[in-house]
Amino acid sequence: MKAAAERSTTEADALFCVYTAALMDQINQKTPMARIVMLRDFPICVAKDGTIIVALQWDYAAWTPGAASFTDEVQKIARKSGQSAHISIDLSGQVSPRLREELEKRGITLQDRLLPGPLK
Repeated sequence: MKAAAERSTTEADALFCVYTAALMDQINQKTPMARIVMLRDFPICVAKDGTIIVALQWDYAAWTPGAASFTDEVQKIARKSGQSAHISIDLSGQVSPRLREELEKRGITLQDRLLPGPLK
């Protein structure tokens, strides 16, 4: 919440934070969280079982150079955990076929459409 308050400059930023927090709460019901770490302005959840969970409110996610860089940074967090931590990307919206393919090649689990949104 502190990071959201300090870094949100628009209503869209604030909504992103609120919906991401709601998604994290939903995930926590099934996979209990141990802690949250920040990667840039994004919260990264570390589950009690060591799983690294990236929970994001995103209507549509595509594979871009930014997504590739972010994925590399998440994988570094997993390696630093001292164990071969599993990574799960959990999104409220949907993902492009290319994003799904790239994450699967890297052994990352992807769950999408976890919260109702504008895209059907």
